[in-house]
Amino acid sequence: MSRTRLHRFYYPLRCATGDTFSIHDEHIVHQWNSVLRYKKEDRVIVFGIGYEYTCTIITITKKSVQVLCVEQASSKKRNIQFTLACGIPKKNVFEQILSQAVEIGVNKIMPVMSERSQRYVLDSHRNEKIITEAVEQSGWGDMAVCLEVQSFHTLCDTYGDAMILFTPSKEIEQVGSLYTKELNFFLGDIVIAIGPEGGWSDDETAYAKKKGARIVSIPCGVLRTETAVIACCMYMLYYFQMGTDNVEC
Repeated sequence: MSRTRLHRFYYPLRCATGDTFSIHDEHIVHQWNSVLRYKKEDRVIVFGIGYEYTCTIITITKKSVQVLCVEQASSKKRNIQFTLACGIPKKNVFEQILSQAVEIGVNKIMPVMSERSQRYVLDSHRNEKIITEAVEQSGWGDMAVCLEVQSFHTLCDTYGDAMILFTPSKEIEQVGSLYTKELNFFLGDIVIAIGPEGGWSDDETAYAKKKGARIVSIPCGVLRTETAVIACCMYMLYYFQMGTDNVEC
């Protein structure tokens, strides 16, 4: 018999098998009532703070839900953590980047105001909602976060030689070479910097290099911002996981 995949919901709490608890979060209660139309004895997964709990619904009303924890397990953790610093693109593109980056395993996204960034006020509440839904969808057990906007120069001044800046230039060394030259560099926290539409300017690239950033490219053509983010992050995740023994760049 195939097992039905249970929906996951982020609700940070700690409990144990056999415990009952109530959920009053308006968004979750609305989803369970009006969207998924859950009934008594339906099962869901609630996760947060390192654990996830398989729960049975005991009672459900328009204002709250009471559930019974029937199973406890450790949450899926990211083995690799890094910050994605992204030049601010158009609003709909940035929202797509938030969702997709979190789904593949990025846990921190930093919007960056650069020379070619779009100028608008980010909606922190909407960004949080997008991130939460992406974490619920992808199975990660810890919450990702969208950090405060930083200027490009502040980014470089703060992170300097802990930053890898991607550019589409064919004259720049490809990302795989870093792993043979500077493997120890990747043992700590790093920042992956990807430009907005139009990329980083020459002055920005020069400033980042002056501050110690590694300037690299990936073996692709010129990509859209949302495509570049996924391609670069996947390259980083792949190299971290697999090393370079069987990789050609």
